[in-house]
Amino acid sequence: MGETYEALLAGIQGALWELRGVPNTIRQDNLSAATHELAEPGGRALTKRFGLVVDHDGFESSRIEPGEAHQNGVVENANDLLKVALGDNVLLFGRPGVGNSHVACALDHALVGAGVSVLFIPTYQLVQQLLAARHDLSLPRALRALDAYDVMILEDLGYVQQSADEAEVLFTHMAERDERRSLIITRNLAFSEWDRIFKNPMTTAAAIDCLVHHATILEIDRGSVRAEDAKKRKDPKSTTTTNPTTTTSPRDDDYPTEIHPA
Repeated sequence: MGETYEALLAGIQGALWELRGVPNTIRQDNLSAATHELAEPGGRALTKRFGLVVDHDGFESSRIEPGEAHQNGVVENANDLLKVALGDNVLLFGRPGVGNSHVACALDHALVGAGVSVLFIPTYQLVQQLLAARHDLSLPRALRALDAYDVMILEDLGYVQQSADEAEVLFTHMAERDERRSLIITRNLAFSEWDRIFKNPMTTAAAIDCLVHHATILEIDRGSVRAEDAKKRKDPKSTTTTNPTTTTSPRDDDYPTEIHPA
């Protein structure tokens, strides 16, 4: 969890949402947003604001190695090798119905099981939240709260046509996370069609460059799963088997000409 109170609160709220309930105990290190030092040597207590969260949600707070101030603790140390890869992105290409969201859900499940904080959110919902925050002059605070998540999964980028303001806050969010946090994005548009999302060539080029610099791209080349299921129900003898294609860089013909990936 981040060092700010807002990031801590966002992390807890995200965890409780994923768990669909409140655990008996939540463990954290001695981050200043949750604890403060007492007069006696080695003593620490919950901050007033975090204590109110603990009482309101009804869980017990337990600190990792409470004698060590401002340390990451054994929970994060166990995932050091995994966290080295954070900052890389995963882009899932595919036409509607091929299973992009199922792959994203599987990645979500695996990451959460490994102790990584993940937020799975439809792109349109994220954009509307960021627009509301900008309207309230609190966009920087909203971006800091989202920074609490090591990985964000944006579902269905490209399904909804973005206005100029929507494209701007979406790009701002991507740029803020660039090379520090990871994005997993499902989409049905080739790079050559991304100007429909970001509206102008310069922003489109910058968004693609920021995402693909450290990225794995999965292209699922198959027919619609739902269409195949419907065909099987109609004709049980009919079966179709296809395999996804995995690449580590976008196809040249999908790149805007002004982009030159590293």
